[in-house]
Amino acid sequence: MNDIKPAQAQNWNLSIQRQIGNDWLFSASYIGNHIIHMLGSEQLNPAIYFPGNADANGNCSAPGYTFKPSTGSGTACSTVANTNNRRVLSLIDFDNTGRYVANLVQIQSGGKSSYNGMLLEVRKRAGRGVTLGANYTWSHCIAPFQNDEASQTGANPAIPNPFIGNRDGGRGNCLSDRRQLFNFTPVLEMPNFQRPLLRHIASGWRLSTIYSYRTGAFQNITATGGNDFARNGTNAGNQVADYIGGEKVGDDSARPSTFWYNRNAFVNPQLGTIGNSGTRQIAGPGHFDFNMALVRSFRLKENQRFEFRYEVYNITNSFRPLNPSNEITDPLFGQLRRSDDPRIMQFALKYLF
Repeated sequence: MNDIKPAQAQNWNLSIQRQIGNDWLFSASYIGNHIIHMLGSEQLNPAIYFPGNADANGNCSAPGYTFKPSTGSGTACSTVANTNNRRVLSLIDFDNTGRYVANLVQIQSGGKSSYNGMLLEVRKRAGRGVTLGANYTWSHCIAPFQNDEASQTGANPAIPNPFIGNRDGGRGNCLSDRRQLFNFTPVLEMPNFQRPLLRHIASGWRLSTIYSYRTGAFQNITATGGNDFARNGTNAGNQVADYIGGEKVGDDSARPSTFWYNRNAFVNPQLGTIGNSGTRQIAGPGHFDFNMALVRSFRLKENQRFEFRYEVYNITNSFRPLNPSNEITDPLFGQLRRSDDPRIMQFALKYLF
């Protein structure tokens, strides 16, 4: 570890509110935060990439280093199998240190993230049986390459390039970044009717509806498949692909089995290089929830009543896709094959006394 410091978060906000009439309230808010000293880890003993094949003497060369693969002349210099033999300590001091050390990781607290968002909100207070609430958020969150503090401090740090010497390298959209969010929550309540029959049948019903939508989560487009294209022995399971141009999103209709990502826009990086598609640069499909609850209480005596509840989730029984595979070596790369839950209905009858 290297002088680990506790994480620090700063938060600030500014809000303007205006009431119109007796029932309507409007507000506009700016929300921001900044976090420093996020935990991450850096590879101190990466493997050096030696291009091409070994010469007639069985030697491979890279700037500042010479390496002799055990497979002899004419064979590939840099393979997944000889990763540890190409690590820096193995090349400069194999007998005393290199043969004993593979991954050498330093845990650091140099990462930082930032969030800025605009929140618009409108509310209508209960009146004539109608309560309304709606809000819209437009925001952006930027963070280091690592996904979270817990999983990025082990022996295989997820920094994209171990040679840049930047503890905060590979910054991009946060894992939790949802650029736009919208929520609408109307509540309708039947009035108390005067006529006995209507009062017993129709009075007291309350219908609550929740509709929410959020844009998709940002993903890395990776090219791994166990190949370690960078041949540096670091982050082999999450190395980014090369973007070669064109639309990054393919079929944005989000229908079942369509290809959300444009499969022709990404290729495997050249051996010994880091892909250029960046950190979490492409958003997956958006997601919505449309749920409803119908509730009524039936009073038997002063201290006894029944409560009936009927709830429906995903009212329209729509296909709501989850993020597709983001690995270009996967035959299913970009294809929408998984969905959130179908329509679910549940009933409940509760006796309170």
